[in-house]
Amino acid sequence: MSGWGNGAAVTRYDNHGTACAGIIGAIGKGIAGVAPNCKIMPARASTSNGGYNLDWLAAAIEWAWENGADVISNSWGGSSPYTPITNAINNAVTKGRGNKGCVVVVSSGNNNATVSYPASLPNVIAVGAIDRCGIRSGRKDIIPISCDPWPSSGHPGSAYGTALDVVAPGTNIYTTDRQSSAGYHNAPSPIGDYHVFGGTSAACPFVAGVAALVLSVYPNFTGTQVRDIIERTAQKINPSIYSYSVVQGRPNGSWNSQMGHGLVNAYHAVREAQIAACPTQVVNFTNQTVSTNTIITNCAHINVQNVTVTNNKLTIDALGSVTINGPFEVKSGAQLEVK
Repeated sequence: MSGWGNGAAVTRYDNHGTACAGIIGAIGKGIAGVAPNCKIMPARASTSNGGYNLDWLAAAIEWAWENGADVISNSWGGSSPYTPITNAINNAVTKGRGNKGCVVVVSSGNNNATVSYPASLPNVIAVGAIDRCGIRSGRKDIIPISCDPWPSSGHPGSAYGTALDVVAPGTNIYTTDRQSSAGYHNAPSPIGDYHVFGGTSAACPFVAGVAALVLSVYPNFTGTQVRDIIERTAQKINPSIYSYSVVQGRPNGSWNSQMGHGLVNAYHAVREAQIAACPTQVVNFTNQTVSTNTIITNCAHINVQNVTVTNNKLTIDALGSVTINGPFEVKSGAQLEVK
């Protein structure tokens, strides 16, 4: 949105976006992103000195949803509320994806205080950062001591508070860098093509990648449905340190002010998306004798009753649930597998 090029990295201030993009969608030698088959739409909003222009940011968000973006990942923040940006985000989450709504993901901030704007908006997913010990990144005042502490300059700690939704890895994240001496890591290839990244800027694209995976299961999910799945399936890490509880206004399970709903979980999110996208039909497998290798599959539920497996193997594979009622018998030498 600055008028520079067509999205290609052209200045050293593009290093940050390159690192974030790698976490989402890198594919190739040495690294894989969360959603390596996704498409990236770069939108530059940085100024020539490495800062950002609020009007360019608003224009970038508008451009993204108007041009078909499904997920908009924002590893920036900290300004005062700015009406054009708020309006652009509102448009994205209501009008984007043919009125199904874009998923807008925003880093919570690195200020060791309350979640910064625009992550503080209620219609975005605000993402905080944790370290490899499952502690809020930069937090050094609890036991066990936070692993991989952030540098004290500019990164006092991952932002938290009432607006926080989920957390993701944000310390010492291996990701893409601009090649050779152009990037963060000025070293000979191949080391110079990668970078150890961190902050809530690194955490945010993890969640954006998971949102892309959820939409790959069922593109007709609304943006709100994607958000609900991500929050419901988040992992409650370190419950002995962080107390999760049901909070008014948060319908997607227990929550904590420093962890949100917990650590984003790609596997469980995709699994729940598959179930949610599946018709609620039930497959009944009843009154059967199985004598050859047989596979019964359904994305919802399977009921099994009055079945005898005389030889070979019966495989029952359901994303939802499997109910087995008697009579049911697996003869000696035969096999049963339930997935």
